[in-house]
Amino acid sequence: MGDAGGAVARFESPDGEARLTLARASFAGSGCSAAAAAAVKAASGAQLAAEGEFGMSAGGSSFAAGQGVTGAEGRKGAARYYCRGAQAVALEASASTESFLRWQGEMEGALDSLSYDGPENRVAIRRPVQAPPAYFVHVVRFRGQTLGRIVEWYTGEYENWRKVARVNEDLPVPNTDLKVGREIKIPAELLKRQDPLPEPRKRAAHSSPQPKTRGQAPSGQPPPPTQPSETAPLAPAEAEEQAAPLPPVIGPR
Repeated sequence: MGDAGGAVARFESPDGEARLTLARASFAGSGCSAAAAAAVKAASGAQLAAEGEFGMSAGGSSFAAGQGVTGAEGRKGAARYYCRGAQAVALEASASTESFLRWQGEMEGALDSLSYDGPENRVAIRRPVQAPPAYFVHVVRFRGQTLGRIVEWYTGEYENWRKVARVNEDLPVPNTDLKVGREIKIPAELLKRQDPLPEPRKRAAHSSPQPKTRGQAPSGQPPPPTQPSETAPLAPAEAEEQAAPLPPVIGPR
């Protein structure tokens, strides 16, 4: 907690790159954004462009508040402001244009972690609001994917399936096939990899062995040599006698 003192309080990073500026100006009861812009201009030299105004309430009273972006030569920033009573209060977080664009989320988070107590004229740093848990989402693209296989692929540990099941609704047991199109949320703190889970391998169809015919050589072996016949060849005369047809029978038998 630091004393805001006069019209301006500044908080700078050790290298002077980032700066938080608290600015105050008088408020006549209307034109809150204009009063806040005048306060920022006097404090840091930046121009405030309001992006939205809204009402707030505290201590039983309502007042105007808003937010916007700031810019100066070579610098860019964001601001929060409110007007209460006769005072306009603006808080600006700024850095060089390149640094602000790189760390814009962190700079805006710094604004949300500071508060200003007008009556006590003091600035307090609040604990930042805890960000909602982040998830990596896997979409089932192929049949055959299971919760256990998905969890093991992305987290490296099959047993993490219980932790993943807690943040998803109606998940089956880890070895049941999931429906195509189902989304599975995986807590970011469990992630070890984010490359897509490959398609499951298709099972090869096994053909039943065919019975071998008699004398068929096994695959990859030459056929056995032909065995010569054990019957001796006939002499030419004997062959002619056996081959000659019988004469027809004429007359009564």
